[in-house]
Amino acid sequence: MQTSHKVLVIALVVIAAGLGLAVYNRNHPGTLKRVDNTTNTNNTGNPTDQTQPNGQDTTQTDTSVHIDYNNLTAAQKTLLFNVPTEKSTDAEKRAHFVLATQVAVAADTLELNKCTANPVVISVKQGATFKVKNSGTQDIQFGFDADKRVSIAAGATATIKADFKNGLGIYGYGCPDPTVTHPIGFVLVEPAS
Repeated sequence: MQTSHKVLVIALVVIAAGLGLAVYNRNHPGTLKRVDNTTNTNNTGNPTDQTQPNGQDTTQTDTSVHIDYNNLTAAQKTLLFNVPTEKSTDAEKRAHFVLATQVAVAADTLELNKCTANPVVISVKQGATFKVKNSGTQDIQFGFDADKRVSIAAGATATIKADFKNGLGIYGYGCPDPTVTHPIGFVLVEPAS
C-alpha cells in the first residue's frame, strides 16, 4: 500500500472514531443532563419533543437510593439510557418511541419505590385514570403539567388522569436522587378505544 493511501486510511479511521465518540457521549449516561424530555406524537404519528417538568420530584433527597439495573431487560436499559434530545434525528426519536411501545405494559397501577418504576413503561388510554403507588419512604410529587401535579405520601396511592396537555405520546419522569440523570420510567398515553 502506498504511503498516501495509508495516510488516507488513518485519517478516515480517526474521523470515524471521533464521530463514534461524539455519538456515544451524546447517547450514554454521564453526558446527559437531568432529563426533562417528553416525546409526543403529532397528528402524523411521528414523535416530536416537548419539554416537560419531571414527573417525580421531592423536596428532600434520600441519599440511600439504590437502583438495581440488573433487573432491567436490555430493551428497558436502552429505553432509559438513550433518551432522544432536541438534537436527536427524527429516526432516533421514532426508534425510541417504537421501543417504548414494545416495552409498554397495560396496567392500572404504576409503583414507584425510590428510583425504581414498575412497570418501566405503563401504557394507559388517553383520558383514562391510573394509580401511582408510592412504595418509598418519602413523599413525592407526580405529574407532567405544573397545575396537575399531585403529592403522594410515602406508602400512599394517588389516582392520575391521563389527560396531559400534550396529548398522546410518551412521558418520561425522574426520581428524587440528583445523581440519577436519566428517566426511571415512562407513561405511554395511547388513543382511547
